[in-house]
Amino acid sequence: MNVKVNERWKHVMKTAQHDSVIENILFSSDELERFYRIQNKQASPVYEIAFCGHFSAGKSTILNELIGENILPVSPIPTSANIIRIQNGALKLEAKMAEETGPRIFKNEIPWNRVREWGRNGQDIEHLRVYVPLPWLSKTAVISDTPGVDSTDPTHGDVTVDQLYTTDMVVYVMDYNHVQSETNLHFLKQLTDERKPVMIVINQIDKHSENELTLDAFKSSIRKTFLSWKIKFQDIFLLSMKQSDNPMNEWPRFQNELKSLMYYNDHLIEDAAKRLNIGFYERVRKRIIEDIDHIIEEYNGEILEIRSSPDELKTFEDTLERYQQALEFQNRIQEDYQRKQEKLFKNIVLFPHKIRELTKVWLESEGKSRKPGIWFMKKKWQVERDKQTDVLITELNDQIQTQLAFHIKKYFINDVDLHYIKDVDAFQKKVYDTNIIIDESLLTSFRKKGPVSDAYLFHFTDQITTHIVSEWKKQAEDLINEVLDHSRIENEVHIVSLQNQLDSYNHLRSLYNEIEDRKSIYYRDLEQIESILDDLKSPTDYYRLIDDIRNRAVDYKEKPEKLNLIDDGNPAIEKPTEIFPDELIESDYDVAFTNKRIKQFSDLLKLEKPGTFLEDERNQLHSQVNRHINQEFVISLFGAFSSGKSSFANALIGNDLLPVSPQPATASISEIRKSDELHQHGTIVVQFKTKAELEDELHEAGKLLYETLTIEGLKKWDSTRGNQKKTIHQSTLDYVSILQRGLEKNAEMLEREIKCSIDDLGLYAADEQVACLVERLTVFYDCDLTEKGITLIDTPGVNSIHSRHTRTALKQLNQSDAIFF
Repeated sequence: MNVKVNERWKHVMKTAQHDSVIENILFSSDELERFYRIQNKQASPVYEIAFCGHFSAGKSTILNELIGENILPVSPIPTSANIIRIQNGALKLEAKMAEETGPRIFKNEIPWNRVREWGRNGQDIEHLRVYVPLPWLSKTAVISDTPGVDSTDPTHGDVTVDQLYTTDMVVYVMDYNHVQSETNLHFLKQLTDERKPVMIVINQIDKHSENELTLDAFKSSIRKTFLSWKIKFQDIFLLSMKQSDNPMNEWPRFQNELKSLMYYNDHLIEDAAKRLNIGFYERVRKRIIEDIDHIIEEYNGEILEIRSSPDELKTFEDTLERYQQALEFQNRIQEDYQRKQEKLFKNIVLFPHKIRELTKVWLESEGKSRKPGIWFMKKKWQVERDKQTDVLITELNDQIQTQLAFHIKKYFINDVDLHYIKDVDAFQKKVYDTNIIIDESLLTSFRKKGPVSDAYLFHFTDQITTHIVSEWKKQAEDLINEVLDHSRIENEVHIVSLQNQLDSYNHLRSLYNEIEDRKSIYYRDLEQIESILDDLKSPTDYYRLIDDIRNRAVDYKEKPEKLNLIDDGNPAIEKPTEIFPDELIESDYDVAFTNKRIKQFSDLLKLEKPGTFLEDERNQLHSQVNRHINQEFVISLFGAFSSGKSSFANALIGNDLLPVSPQPATASISEIRKSDELHQHGTIVVQFKTKAELEDELHEAGKLLYETLTIEGLKKWDSTRGNQKKTIHQSTLDYVSILQRGLEKNAEMLEREIKCSIDDLGLYAADEQVACLVERLTVFYDCDLTEKGITLIDTPGVNSIHSRHTRTALKQLNQSDAIFF
């Protein structure tokens, strides 16, 4: 909901530079809250670095190591439900409970079990603040520990996002195996859009194995993904809190740089405050643009309800625009003519210095020719005077042509709308033939007796200029009147025609007016926001300044005090209750009765004629019955990407069959079963997608990207053009790009089924440009597991950067007898 600034906020906004403008903008309630918090923070400036990331990635562990004591809650389950702020000062805990007026304060001690318990309570706690005497943590520095962004408790992510509104820098912590999760990438993209400087920490680097993927390849893949998502960051740090001596561990560099930023933060506070304001207004601008889009989408729905299409509204808008132009046609032509010709006539110069001098000589010779004298002397003067007259008239006519006639004719040929003139060629010939040529009689008619002074010369040339301009004005007005006369009748007919067309769109006129009225309010706000952003010029060297400060050495002599952390007897983490009883109760199972019922069910399915109604469900039941009869059992491995599904499958098989990587490796369904008469051990059958299946995928992707996508159209598709809303669905955009590249190389594989060797498994299972076209991989492999009739299904990991993986994995669940999660 958007609301005007009420009295509650005016006292805050009066402190802002643009308070008079802000009071007229329709802000949402969330935006007002954010603005209030930014202003409150800037009243007491601090530089705040927030640690965030997905839950249990090691944020609290890293902070505890940084502080030197186990102050913050640590657990493999989501524990921090509140923002816990750490500031420099005498040892103290401040806990503000929602139902209490003042905070609970514990001085000279930190009852850390209570802190952990309160840290998990996200409803009753307003804030937790821990003061620790740390010499590298300046008085204006704050470190915040936030809940996980993808915790099972959705309020955790909300708390974290809310905190970032007033955070100056973010340290984003990720588990080594889940760097390229879609959750992480969306969150980092949001931080980039918010102009937040980000330091990326990849924790648990001790999980890395050079046998699976080289460290250089791992780093390169991450940077490539961040570049694709347009994610900006200051640096990437590889950490291991478990193995401090791990050669890949960059803990010393990380802690030194972070402490430098906290120690010298006073150099950053001013620019950081400005960037918070810029980020706020840019966010409002983005919201306004989205609201304008939503208005159009909302009315498109209403247009469809009255059996009109968006194209019909566009036609109506075009017709209305042409109608308005037709109504203004006469005035527009006349106003354009007056504006341009008046400027031409006003600024015309027909007597530059050279012609003025010729005119002066001619006037003087005219006076001399009238004096009495010898006859042959007068004749000589007459010859000389005729020459001077010819030169003057020639120069003056040339000047008229270049400075006046040329521009008038050019205007009528190029600028005037002649589409109502029936014979354009005849009219243009008339324009070309229009001319005014002066002769001696014109000059003589303005010649007066008297000496040729400068004043006289100015008056004479001014009279000639006025006369010539007047004559050309008459000619030009005759031409423009001819245009108007010809167009008047035709234009009136056109107006009537357009009016009739508009009458047929009466059902859209009111909607159109509503759209324009509502959009105008947002455009007004947008204009004001743009004005504010123009004034708030972003500090261009901010990131460079951060890099300079984080590489400084921290110069402090004090040592951190030994903290008095007490155990008050309250358990920090509750023990999990037993999920399974000590003894499993075996139930009686009658094999003969089961087989009898299965046969009855199978016979019933055979009686039902195949059809489109519930066909998928019917086929699934057939498949389950056949698996029971043939003593087959399907187990699907399902879970997050890089959680170890393929490694687990390899362990069950007893061989390193499937590709393994900390990146999303399994890109298609891989089915492992025992060999049969048609497929010997080590054979792979690759079933590629049909064109219909791929067209369906592109249709769904197109909805998210606001485009119509087809296999044929994908050949000329450009991922960089079009609606900015594509960035909201970056994973879909990436997938379509991969499909485009895959089809360029392997389009002929669609609809096909091929057999190949087990050596080619990595190509079809893990290479995304090939696997995106694969429907299913069947690996015929004999081992203890498959010999028992068990078929093992390895699915792509969910929540990876490839959204297709999640859809593919979920589809497989319905076709399984058991799931290993």
